Amino acid sequence: MKIIHWFRYDLRITDNPALFAACQKGEVLPIYIFSAEEQKSMGAMSKIWLHHSLKSLNQSLGNKLNIYSGDYKNVLLSLIQKKNIDAIHWNNCYQPFLMRSDNQLKEEFKKKEINYNSFHDYLLWRPWQVQKKDKTPYKVFSHFYYRGCLELEQPRQPIQEKYQLNLLKDDKSKKINDLNLLPKKNWHQKVISHWKVGEQGAKERLNLFLTKDSVEKFPEQLSEQFFNGIFNYKEGRNFPKPFYFKDSGTNSNESNSKDIDKNNDRDNVSKLSPYLHFGEISVNTVWYQSIEYAKKNEVETKNIKHFCSELGWREFSYYLLFHFPHLTEKNLQSKFDAFPWRTKKSDDEIKWQQGKTGFPIVDAGMRQLWQTGYIHNRVRMIVASFLVKNLLIHWKNGESWFWDCLADADIANNYAGWQWIAGCGADSAPYFRIFNCITQGEKFDPQGEYTKYYVPELKDLPIKYLFKPWQAPKEILTTANVELGKNYPYPIVDLKFSRERALECFSNIKLKKN
Repeated sequence: MKIIHWFRYDLRITDNPALFAACQKGEVLPIYIFSAEEQKSMGAMSKIWLHHSLKSLNQSLGNKLNIYSGDYKNVLLSLIQKKNIDAIHWNNCYQPFLMRSDNQLKEEFKKKEINYNSFHDYLLWRPWQVQKKDKTPYKVFSHFYYRGCLELEQPRQPIQEKYQLNLLKDDKSKKINDLNLLPKKNWHQKVISHWKVGEQGAKERLNLFLTKDSVEKFPEQLSEQFFNGIFNYKEGRNFPKPFYFKDSGTNSNESNSKDIDKNNDRDNVSKLSPYLHFGEISVNTVWYQSIEYAKKNEVETKNIKHFCSELGWREFSYYLLFHFPHLTEKNLQSKFDAFPWRTKKSDDEIKWQQGKTGFPIVDAGMRQLWQTGYIHNRVRMIVASFLVKNLLIHWKNGESWFWDCLADADIANNYAGWQWIAGCGADSAPYFRIFNCITQGEKFDPQGEYTKYYVPELKDLPIKYLFKPWQAPKEILTTANVELGKNYPYPIVDLKFSRERALECFSNIKLKKN
């Protein structure tokens, strides 16, 4: 029996339900199809990650991954005919365009009496399974997660059985390079070298997160780091740490890393989001392996529960997208349609993108995003709040920039997250919650380690003035080699004024509703 396994957002071998089932039945033709719609919609960093992920997967498959481009239906029907295929297997995805495509394919396959089998994957719970008692969807995360998800049957256990890969190779398939996923300029090489892309990298990243007080090199290009991951997750996850990068001294940030006190360098976030997005590790594996490790190693309940609830937020984002597909186009709360956000691209927006706003913690976050394809979650909220509330720039503008730059650019997480911080989504941050980027920096980067790494022009500034350099006396600025307006910008907006302006705008739309 010949079966197609169609890889999509499940770029792994381990705990892959569709691949496992196919291997039990006969010979498997493993394929990946890159559609025109993905070519247009996928951001630059996502394409870079996909390129390297496909290379990693191909190696795991003994160079037998078959690559195609074009319309899903046309490619699949052609392969069925030419290769005498008996059935097609794939894992379900919950991106709207893929769900629409899957439904169309199933109808076509039924008409043509083609055997197919789709499997539950990518999420812990199916979005339509979680409902309130009145059968309407949840809009509050805590109710969705604790009353909805956790009261349902537990997620499926990861597949533990080993299976034989009896793979077929199509000599006429494309090469990964033929998909032209990499940009013409080689700026991406430094960005991607912060990561170990692929299934093995995902496993190592999870293991590091679940390892107490270990000193590891991950990957080889990174300097030694101390990981305290899950053991201090609930509190520690709020404190951003740099991605230290070794590049034979050619990286401008390298000079700062030697001054870091490694004994205080604790990384309490998993950095699993891009691996989960591309399915290089299953969310079921992360869920159960984390819980089991916590039980065996006496991890405090608050830490493991909080980490699992963060996986729950991923579920909630897809849940919202499933029940409210207009999430990608409109404010979930329609009253925000009257909010006077700026939509036309401006100098302020460009300075935000470039990390040149004059607010160091904001600039550090935006530079981390550009340099690594990643931004710490606490800092994501800070930079997003600054854009939509202090600058009154539309959340869609921010979402678009993140979509292009993030390695973990995920349609559900990105849209739900931006609407959350803007106040117009489900279970959103209160409209009056406007992050103060001075106090946020002082509280969550108290030694300035993160900020000085990504804003090296301020590395000699005393911590007292690091997050408000415009308040530093002239002699201190001179000693620190900081020239405001020259090698570091003045603030592009007054925080007090912009906060009051935003609150007035929020109050106006609230009054209009009433």
